[in-house]
Amino acid sequence: MHRIKIIVYGLFPTLLSTCASCCPTQYITGCDFEEDQLREYPQGMLRNQMFLSNLVTVLSDLGGQLEIEVVGADSIKGLILSARYGLGNGPAVIIGKKVFKGEDIDLDEVKQYLSLLMESSSEAAV
Repeated sequence: MHRIKIIVYGLFPTLLSTCASCCPTQYITGCDFEEDQLREYPQGMLRNQMFLSNLVTVLSDLGGQLEIEVVGADSIKGLILSARYGLGNGPAVIIGKKVFKGEDIDLDEVKQYLSLLMESSSEAAV
């Protein structure tokens, strides 16, 4: 059974805080020091970060068949994806050739699409 690659595109905060002197953590983990640091970012980036957090939570129900790659809109790969799919600044989820984009991406629709892909790949394996 092969893994399904998901690219999550957007302009996200590049926050890294320290909970303890030996423990750098990324912003998804929920460390207390992060709130102060997050207030410094524009609302659009915070909305994208919340979208990313919600997406990972929704997709965690689907198990280990998923390979999630987060690509910043301000990276070289992000620029290439933006040009290829016409993405702009808003968030996007790219699964194969299917692109979900815009501020109002329905996470249930993304999950349903992935479930169909997983079903068809498991049937093909049988």
